[in-house]
Amino acid sequence: MKPEDFTRTLPDVVVRTPQDLTGALDWVGMASIQVPERFDAGNGEVQRGSGRFGAFVNLLRPQQRGIAMSRLYLWIADVLAQIVVSVASLHTLPHRFRDSQRGAASCARIHLHLELLVRRAALCSDNRLCRAYPATSDASLIDGIGAVELSNELL
Repeated sequence: MKPEDFTRTLPDVVVRTPQDLTGALDWVGMASIQVPERFDAGNGEVQRGSGRFGAFVNLLRPQQRGIAMSRLYLWIADVLAQIVVSVASLHTLPHRFRDSQRGAASCARIHLHLELLVRRAALCSDNRLCRAYPATSDASLIDGIGAVELSNELL
């Protein structure tokens, strides 16, 4: 069988949904989206960095099979360009993401992995060097309850 024959035999689930497929999706979204972000590493100085972002929502309508992924990417890029990543902003992101779905979702989850570059004084000189601190945050809004979990990978 040639590759083009194989692709013709697969049904397009976006165009035609099997009748026995019922129920809303628990989580739909994208993971590991590379985005630039701004953050305060704890010294009051806003820094720029690169992170991997994941965003997911539930879908309330059983007939809805997904969300527009390009809009999701543009939403993430737009929001992260406007904010400084902090615990406070992480509390608001799931609410904003859920609201961006215009009533199609009631829950949202945001995952962010980044490396915080922090300038630290050297032990035996006046020099200051950068050190990378990998960090992960998970923010969620489930059944109206928001939560943020932070962790670093140095432990």
